[in-house]
Amino acid sequence: MCLSHDPLVKDLLPLDVNSMDLFEKSSNGLILCKLINVAVVDSIDERALNVKPDMNVYQKSGST
Repeated sequence: MCLSHDPLVKDLLPLDVNSMDLFEKSSNGLILCKLINVAVVDSIDERALNVKPDMNVYQKSGST
């Protein structure tokens, strides 16, 4: 509910709890980073988030 209006992750939500949605849709880390910022405001600088639509595994893990 707290991320449903966020423009970066609104297309990924809601997550279907009866499928692999949690693993597939959170693989780029955006949902996790956004949830961390909801819990502790401004703990992650959102300007540093990699929001490219087609990232490879190295970009997703932050190795670039």
